[in-house]
Amino acid sequence: MPRREDEYWAGRKEPQGIGLCPFCGSSNVYYNNNYESWRCAKCEKSFPSPSYGPGEGFGKEARWFGKTTEEERRRESAEMAEVVKARVKERKTHGAAGSESMTRRTHNIDQSFRTNRWRSNTVVTTFAIIAVLLILPFAGVQPLADYKDSTISKVTEYLSKAKNEVGEIVAEVEEIMVTEVIPFVEDLRDEVVPFVENLRDTDIDSYAIRFNQYRQSNGFQPLIFVDDLNQRASLRLAELELDYSHNSQGKYNLHLAENIMWISFGGLSNGVAFNSWKDSPGHNANMLDASYKYTGYAIGGNYAVQLFTDLATINGVPQLPLGWYWDD
Repeated sequence: MPRREDEYWAGRKEPQGIGLCPFCGSSNVYYNNNYESWRCAKCEKSFPSPSYGPGEGFGKEARWFGKTTEEERRRESAEMAEVVKARVKERKTHGAAGSESMTRRTHNIDQSFRTNRWRSNTVVTTFAIIAVLLILPFAGVQPLADYKDSTISKVTEYLSKAKNEVGEIVAEVEEIMVTEVIPFVEDLRDEVVPFVENLRDTDIDSYAIRFNQYRQSNGFQPLIFVDDLNQRASLRLAELELDYSHNSQGKYNLHLAENIMWISFGGLSNGVAFNSWKDSPGHNANMLDASYKYTGYAIGGNYAVQLFTDLATINGVPQLPLGWYWDD
């Protein structure tokens, strides 16, 4: 049989082994619940977690495992005996002080117990009195029963008044909703929806309808939007991004009247371009010129272009009658 505990575990070759003190290597360790840490009974040192052995590192991790001779074991036992004697002597020396401290601690515990017991009795008594006061009125004991009936009557009356007041408030809110809020929301919708749709409107057909309605409302004939001029207007858009002026490098507006529009931020829409030209005297003159018959329109990004002429066009060039020619 193995003579020492560590020899037994070493013989078993456990992979985990027993808990060992990381300071002295002793296996006489225990868990201290008060301080939530491990403690060694030999060297009296505390540590968060023990090391384990013997495992593969038996005899290497802790100094204690190297003590295998009988002489070292005897010396170790003598040292432990000296430690025990010193502890006994210390306890005898401080015994009186320890007894006095224990007496005070016992007195404090007793006093605390009495205080807590008094508090518990007070709470129980209070709840008992409340329970009796609640039960007696319903048992018909006077005058508590009359007081109960009066209280119930007052509470019922108060709830009835509150219900009526709430009903009146609800009726007033419904009236305000019907007479003020709903009409306001409908009017706001009628204004906002066209505004939002106008911001997103970049369709040529919708612009043509808006433009010709404006001419007819001022007593002029509608103009014809032709694809030939629409394509010319699109070519002018590309030029305007490089040079915002009426000077066309490709001569796309040659012999044509022209309205151009640019905004510095956001997306341009038909409504913005139309209203801007209508509010400008020079541009508005082109829009309401009675001599024009044909027009073309293009919009994209921050630019818009509209071309005007009184002659039919081929590839965007107005065609003069036979025998007529342009000076340039």
